[in-house]
Amino acid sequence: MKETLARIQQTLDYIEDNLKTEISPQELSALAGFSPCHYSHLFTKTVGMAPGQYVNSRRLCRAIYEIGKGKSVLDAALEYGYETHAGFYRAFYREYGCSPTAYLKRHRPAKPYRIRLDQEGKLLFSIRNARKMLAAWGMEKCEIRDIYYEGSGQVSEHDFQVGEEWVLKLSPSPGRLSRHAELSMALDGEGMAAAVPMPVTGDEQEYLAQEGTLFGLLCKRIQGERMDGKMLLKQSGKETENHGACAFGGLIGRLHEILARLDCSFCEESNLYDEVLSWALPAVQEKKEISLPENFAAEYIGGFGSLYRKLPRQLIHRDMTGKHT
Repeated sequence: MKETLARIQQTLDYIEDNLKTEISPQELSALAGFSPCHYSHLFTKTVGMAPGQYVNSRRLCRAIYEIGKGKSVLDAALEYGYETHAGFYRAFYREYGCSPTAYLKRHRPAKPYRIRLDQEGKLLFSIRNARKMLAAWGMEKCEIRDIYYEGSGQVSEHDFQVGEEWVLKLSPSPGRLSRHAELSMALDGEGMAAAVPMPVTGDEQEYLAQEGTLFGLLCKRIQGERMDGKMLLKQSGKETENHGACAFGGLIGRLHEILARLDCSFCEESNLYDEVLSWALPAVQEKKEISLPENFAAEYIGGFGSLYRKLPRQLIHRDMTGKHT
Protein backbone atom coordinates (compact mmCIF):
# COMPACT_ATOMS: atom_id res chain seq x y z
CA MET A 1 0.00 0.00 0.00
CA LYS A 2 2.76 2.45 0.90
CA GLU A 3 4.58 1.68 -2.32
CA THR A 4 1.42 2.27 -4.36
CA LEU A 5 0.80 5.59 -2.59
CA ALA A 6 4.40 6.61 -3.27
CA ARG A 7 4.03 5.85 -6.98
CA ILE A 8 0.74 7.74 -7.24
CA GLN A 9 2.28 10.62 -5.29
CA GLN A 10 5.14 10.72 -7.79
CA THR A 11 2.66 11.24 -10.61
CA LEU A 12 0.76 13.90 -8.61
CA ASP A 13 4.01 15.83 -8.20
CA TYR A 14 4.75 15.42 -11.90
CA ILE A 15 1.30 16.76 -12.78
CA GLU A 16 1.76 19.76 -10.49
CA ASP A 17 5.11 20.59 -12.11
CA ASN A 18 3.79 20.26 -15.67
CA LEU A 19 0.30 21.79 -15.64
CA LYS A 20 1.24 24.18 -18.43
CA THR A 21 2.28 21.38 -20.78
CA GLU A 22 0.51 18.44 -22.39
CA ILE A 23 0.21 15.45 -20.03
CA SER A 24 -0.79 12.09 -21.45
CA PRO A 25 -2.20 9.07 -19.56
CA GLN A 26 0.58 6.97 -21.05
CA GLU A 27 3.40 9.02 -19.55
CA LEU A 28 1.72 9.08 -16.14
CA SER A 29 1.20 5.32 -16.07
CA ALA A 30 4.77 4.75 -17.30
CA LEU A 31 6.09 7.04 -14.56
CA ALA A 32 4.15 5.06 -11.95
CA GLY A 33 5.26 1.72 -13.43
CA PHE A 34 1.75 0.40 -14.05
CA SER A 35 -0.25 -0.42 -17.16
CA PRO A 36 -2.55 2.46 -18.23
CA CYS A 37 -5.63 0.52 -17.16
CA HIS A 38 -4.28 -0.46 -13.73
CA TYR A 39 -2.87 3.01 -13.13
CA SER A 40 -6.21 4.67 -13.93
CA HIS A 41 -7.98 2.30 -11.53
CA LEU A 42 -5.49 2.89 -8.70
CA PHE A 43 -5.38 6.64 -9.25
CA THR A 44 -9.16 6.98 -9.21
CA LYS A 45 -9.50 4.81 -6.11
CA THR A 46 -6.79 6.75 -4.26
CA VAL A 47 -7.45 10.34 -5.32
CA GLY A 48 -11.20 10.22 -5.86
CA MET A 49 -11.26 11.13 -9.56
CA ALA A 50 -9.79 9.90 -12.83
CA PRO A 51 -6.31 11.14 -13.89
CA GLY A 52 -7.64 13.29 -16.75
CA GLN A 53 -10.27 14.88 -14.54
CA TYR A 54 -7.66 15.57 -11.87
CA VAL A 55 -5.29 17.27 -14.35
CA ASN A 56 -8.13 19.46 -15.62
CA SER A 57 -9.22 20.29 -12.07
CA ARG A 58 -5.71 21.36 -11.06
CA ARG A 59 -5.30 23.49 -14.19
CA LEU A 60 -8.56 25.30 -13.50
CA CYS A 61 -7.65 25.74 -9.84
CA ARG A 62 -4.32 27.35 -10.79
CA ALA A 63 -5.89 29.45 -13.53
CA ILE A 64 -8.66 30.96 -11.37
CA TYR A 65 -6.14 31.77 -8.64
CA GLU A 66 -3.99 33.69 -11.12
CA ILE A 67 -7.05 35.42 -12.59
CA GLY A 68 -7.97 36.50 -9.07
CA LYS A 69 -4.48 37.94 -8.69
CA GLY A 70 -4.94 40.09 -11.80
CA LYS A 71 -4.08 37.96 -14.83
CA SER A 72 -6.53 38.21 -17.75
CA VAL A 73 -8.87 35.28 -18.35
CA LEU A 74 -7.53 34.75 -21.86
CA ASP A 75 -3.87 34.77 -20.76
CA ALA A 76 -4.59 32.28 -17.98
CA ALA A 77 -6.61 30.06 -20.33
CA LEU A 78 -3.85 29.96 -22.95
CA GLU A 79 -1.16 29.41 -20.33
CA TYR A 80 -2.91 26.34 -18.97
CA GLY A 81 -3.60 24.68 -22.29
CA TYR A 82 -7.02 25.98 -23.34
CA GLU A 83 -6.95 27.09 -26.97
CA THR A 84 -9.79 29.61 -26.69
CA HIS A 85 -11.58 31.72 -24.10
CA ALA A 86 -14.79 29.80 -24.90
CA GLY A 87 -13.10 26.45 -24.29
CA PHE A 88 -11.81 27.63 -20.91
CA TYR A 89 -15.23 29.02 -20.00
CA ARG A 90 -16.99 25.71 -20.75
CA ALA A 91 -14.42 23.71 -18.78
CA PHE A 92 -14.65 26.12 -15.83
CA TYR A 93 -18.45 26.06 -15.84
CA ARG A 94 -18.50 22.26 -15.80
CA GLU A 95 -16.08 22.19 -12.87
CA TYR A 96 -17.38 25.09 -10.76
CA GLY A 97 -20.99 25.50 -11.87
CA CYS A 98 -20.62 29.20 -12.75
CA SER A 99 -18.51 31.57 -14.83
CA PRO A 100 -15.03 32.68 -13.65
CA THR A 101 -16.37 36.21 -13.06
CA ALA A 102 -19.29 34.96 -10.97
CA TYR A 103 -16.99 32.69 -8.97
CA LEU A 104 -14.60 35.53 -8.13
CA LYS A 105 -17.49 37.70 -6.93
CA ARG A 106 -18.39 35.06 -4.33
CA HIS A 107 -15.03 33.52 -3.44
CA ARG A 108 -11.43 34.52 -2.89
CA PRO A 109 -9.43 31.65 -4.43
CA ALA A 110 -6.85 30.24 -2.04
CA LYS A 111 -3.35 29.61 -3.35
CA PRO A 112 -3.35 26.02 -4.65
CA TYR A 113 -1.23 23.68 -2.56
CA ARG A 114 0.22 20.32 -3.47
CA ILE A 115 -1.83 17.28 -2.56
CA ARG A 116 0.11 15.01 -0.21
CA LEU A 117 -1.35 11.51 -0.03
CA ASP A 118 0.61 10.64 3.10
CA GLN A 119 -1.13 13.54 4.87
CA GLU A 120 -4.54 13.51 3.17
CA GLY A 121 -5.30 10.53 0.95
CA LYS A 122 -8.68 9.16 1.91
CA LEU A 123 -8.97 11.85 4.59
CA LEU A 124 -10.35 14.02 1.78
CA PHE A 125 -13.50 11.91 2.00
CA SER A 126 -13.45 10.95 5.68
CA ILE A 127 -16.16 11.17 8.32
CA ARG A 128 -13.97 13.75 10.06
CA ASN A 129 -14.11 16.04 7.03
CA ALA A 130 -17.79 15.29 6.60
CA ARG A 131 -18.45 16.45 10.16
CA LYS A 132 -16.52 19.67 9.56
CA MET A 133 -18.57 20.27 6.42
CA LEU A 134 -21.87 19.77 8.27
CA ALA A 135 -21.15 22.84 10.39
CA ALA A 136 -22.34 24.89 7.40
CA TRP A 137 -25.84 23.54 8.11
CA GLY A 138 -25.51 23.49 11.90
CA MET A 139 -25.63 19.67 11.84
CA GLU A 140 -22.10 18.77 12.90
CA LYS A 141 -23.41 16.87 15.95
CA CYS A 142 -25.68 14.59 13.92
CA GLU A 143 -24.93 10.90 13.47
CA ILE A 144 -22.82 10.19 10.36
CA ARG A 145 -22.37 6.77 8.83
CA ASP A 146 -21.25 5.12 5.61
CA ILE A 147 -23.63 4.44 2.73
CA TYR A 148 -23.60 1.05 1.01
CA TYR A 149 -24.84 0.48 -2.54
CA GLU A 150 -27.77 -1.89 -2.38
CA GLY A 151 -26.83 -3.78 -5.54
CA SER A 152 -23.17 -4.54 -4.78
CA GLY A 153 -22.83 -3.92 -1.05
CA GLN A 154 -19.82 -1.67 -1.69
CA VAL A 155 -19.37 1.43 0.46
CA SER A 156 -19.70 4.83 -1.17
CA GLU A 157 -16.36 6.64 -1.01
CA HIS A 158 -17.73 10.18 -1.41
CA ASP A 159 -21.13 10.19 0.32
CA PHE A 160 -22.34 9.80 3.89
CA GLN A 161 -25.72 9.37 5.52
CA VAL A 162 -26.54 12.08 8.06
CA GLY A 163 -29.18 11.02 10.57
CA GLU A 164 -32.05 9.18 8.87
CA GLU A 165 -33.15 11.81 6.37
CA TRP A 166 -30.06 13.35 4.75
CA VAL A 167 -27.15 12.46 2.50
CA LEU A 168 -23.96 14.52 2.40
CA LYS A 169 -22.26 14.42 -1.00
CA LEU A 170 -18.57 15.41 -1.12
CA SER A 171 -16.59 16.33 -4.21
CA PRO A 172 -13.53 18.37 -5.21
CA SER A 173 -15.65 19.57 -8.16
CA PRO A 174 -18.32 22.12 -7.10
CA GLY A 175 -19.75 22.11 -10.61
CA ARG A 176 -20.82 18.48 -10.33
CA LEU A 177 -22.62 19.18 -7.06
CA SER A 178 -24.25 22.32 -8.49
CA ARG A 179 -25.59 20.34 -11.44
CA HIS A 180 -26.95 17.71 -9.05
CA ALA A 181 -28.70 20.45 -7.06
CA GLU A 182 -30.18 22.09 -10.16
CA LEU A 183 -31.48 18.85 -11.61
CA SER A 184 -32.91 17.68 -8.29
CA MET A 185 -34.78 20.95 -7.77
CA ALA A 186 -36.13 20.81 -11.32
CA LEU A 187 -37.41 17.26 -10.78
CA ASP A 188 -38.92 18.22 -7.43
CA GLY A 189 -40.68 21.18 -9.04
CA GLU A 190 -42.36 18.76 -11.46
CA GLY A 191 -43.58 16.52 -8.66
CA MET A 192 -40.92 13.82 -9.01
CA ALA A 193 -39.19 12.37 -5.95
CA ALA A 194 -35.70 13.88 -5.88
CA ALA A 195 -32.73 14.40 -3.57
CA VAL A 196 -33.55 18.07 -2.90
CA PRO A 197 -30.61 20.05 -1.43
CA MET A 198 -30.73 22.08 1.77
CA PRO A 199 -29.42 25.68 1.68
CA VAL A 200 -26.50 26.41 3.98
CA THR A 201 -27.39 28.24 7.19
CA GLY A 202 -27.93 31.95 6.68
CA ASP A 203 -28.06 31.94 2.86
CA GLU A 204 -31.17 30.64 1.12
CA GLN A 205 -29.47 30.99 -2.30
CA GLU A 206 -26.32 28.97 -1.51
CA TYR A 207 -26.32 25.20 -1.37
CA LEU A 208 -22.62 24.31 -1.40
CA ALA A 209 -20.31 24.32 1.61
CA GLN A 210 -16.53 24.35 1.34
CA GLU A 211 -13.80 22.87 3.54
CA GLY A 212 -10.33 23.40 2.06
CA THR A 213 -10.33 21.99 -1.49
CA LEU A 214 -13.46 19.93 -0.84
CA PHE A 215 -17.10 20.92 -1.43
CA GLY A 216 -20.25 19.47 0.10
CA LEU A 217 -23.96 19.28 -0.74
CA LEU A 218 -26.54 18.14 1.81
CA CYS A 219 -29.55 16.44 0.16
CA LYS A 220 -32.81 14.94 1.30
CA ARG A 221 -32.57 11.16 1.13
CA ILE A 222 -35.12 9.58 -1.20
CA GLN A 223 -37.21 7.07 0.71
CA GLY A 224 -38.09 3.71 -0.78
CA GLU A 225 -36.39 0.46 -1.69
CA ARG A 226 -34.51 -0.97 -4.63
CA MET A 227 -36.82 -2.66 -7.12
CA ASP A 228 -36.14 -5.60 -9.39
CA GLY A 229 -38.24 -7.13 -12.16
CA LYS A 230 -40.15 -9.50 -9.88
CA MET A 231 -41.18 -6.65 -7.58
CA LEU A 232 -42.49 -4.69 -10.56
CA LEU A 233 -44.65 -7.60 -11.64
CA LYS A 234 -45.93 -8.29 -8.13
CA GLN A 235 -47.02 -4.69 -7.45
CA SER A 236 -50.44 -5.19 -8.99
CA GLY A 237 -50.97 -8.60 -7.42
CA LYS A 238 -51.48 -10.01 -10.92
CA GLU A 239 -48.17 -11.05 -12.36
CA THR A 240 -49.54 -11.52 -15.87
CA GLU A 241 -50.93 -7.99 -16.29
CA ASN A 242 -47.70 -6.07 -15.65
CA HIS A 243 -49.49 -3.16 -13.97
CA GLY A 244 -46.42 -2.33 -11.90
CA ALA A 245 -44.13 -2.36 -14.92
CA CYS A 246 -46.52 -0.08 -16.84
CA ALA A 247 -46.59 2.39 -13.97
CA PHE A 248 -42.82 2.35 -13.79
CA GLY A 249 -42.61 2.93 -17.55
CA GLY A 250 -44.93 5.91 -17.16
CA LEU A 251 -42.58 7.42 -14.57
CA ILE A 252 -39.63 6.98 -16.93
CA GLY A 253 -41.64 8.74 -19.64
CA ARG A 254 -42.37 11.66 -17.31
CA LEU A 255 -38.69 11.85 -16.40
CA HIS A 256 -37.72 12.10 -20.08
CA GLU A 257 -40.27 14.89 -20.63
CA ILE A 258 -38.93 16.88 -17.67
CA LEU A 259 -35.30 16.49 -18.71
CA ALA A 260 -36.15 17.50 -22.29
CA ARG A 261 -37.34 20.89 -20.99
CA LEU A 262 -34.14 21.61 -19.10
CA ASP A 263 -31.13 23.56 -20.32
CA CYS A 264 -28.56 20.80 -20.63
CA SER A 265 -25.70 22.99 -21.87
CA PHE A 266 -24.06 22.78 -18.44
CA CYS A 267 -24.00 18.99 -18.46
CA GLU A 268 -20.80 17.07 -19.08
CA GLU A 269 -20.92 14.52 -21.88
CA SER A 270 -19.57 11.10 -21.12
CA ASN A 271 -17.96 9.76 -24.30
CA LEU A 272 -18.69 6.04 -24.35
CA TYR A 273 -16.47 5.43 -27.37
CA ASP A 274 -13.43 7.08 -25.76
CA GLU A 275 -14.02 5.23 -22.48
CA VAL A 276 -14.15 1.86 -24.19
CA LEU A 277 -11.12 2.71 -26.32
CA SER A 278 -8.95 4.03 -23.47
CA TRP A 279 -10.02 1.78 -20.61
CA ALA A 280 -12.44 -1.10 -21.21
CA LEU A 281 -10.92 -2.56 -24.37
CA PRO A 282 -7.29 -2.50 -23.08
CA ALA A 283 -8.48 -4.01 -19.79
CA VAL A 284 -10.17 -6.92 -21.57
CA GLN A 285 -7.16 -7.48 -23.82
CA GLU A 286 -4.73 -7.29 -20.90
CA LYS A 287 -6.56 -9.68 -18.56
CA LYS A 288 -7.58 -12.05 -21.35
CA GLU A 289 -10.60 -13.17 -19.31
CA ILE A 290 -12.89 -12.81 -22.33
CA SER A 291 -12.13 -14.51 -25.61
CA LEU A 292 -12.59 -11.99 -28.43
CA PRO A 293 -12.11 -12.50 -32.16
CA GLU A 294 -8.79 -11.18 -33.44
CA ASN A 295 -10.45 -8.54 -35.59
CA PHE A 296 -12.86 -7.35 -32.87
CA ALA A 297 -10.79 -4.34 -31.76
CA ALA A 298 -10.13 -3.17 -35.32
CA GLU A 299 -13.80 -3.46 -36.26
CA TYR A 300 -14.88 -1.63 -33.12
CA ILE A 301 -12.42 1.23 -33.63
CA GLY A 302 -13.29 1.66 -37.29
CA GLY A 303 -16.99 0.82 -37.28
CA PHE A 304 -18.33 2.18 -34.01
CA GLY A 305 -15.91 5.11 -34.09
CA SER A 306 -17.42 6.47 -37.30
CA LEU A 307 -20.98 5.80 -36.08
CA TYR A 308 -20.75 7.14 -32.52
CA ARG A 309 -21.04 10.87 -33.28
CA LYS A 310 -24.18 10.26 -35.32
CA LEU A 311 -26.04 8.60 -32.45
CA PRO A 312 -28.65 10.61 -30.47
CA ARG A 313 -27.72 11.90 -27.01
CA GLN A 314 -29.74 11.54 -23.84
CA LEU A 315 -29.50 13.21 -20.46
CA ILE A 316 -29.10 10.87 -17.48
CA HIS A 317 -29.46 12.06 -13.89
CA ARG A 318 -28.03 9.39 -11.67
CA ASP A 319 -27.90 9.29 -7.89
CA MET A 320 -26.46 5.98 -6.72
CA THR A 321 -26.81 6.78 -3.03
CA GLY A 322 -30.56 7.34 -2.88
CA LYS A 323 -33.09 4.52 -2.76
CA HIS A 324 -35.24 4.55 -5.87
CA THR A 325 -38.98 3.99 -5.89
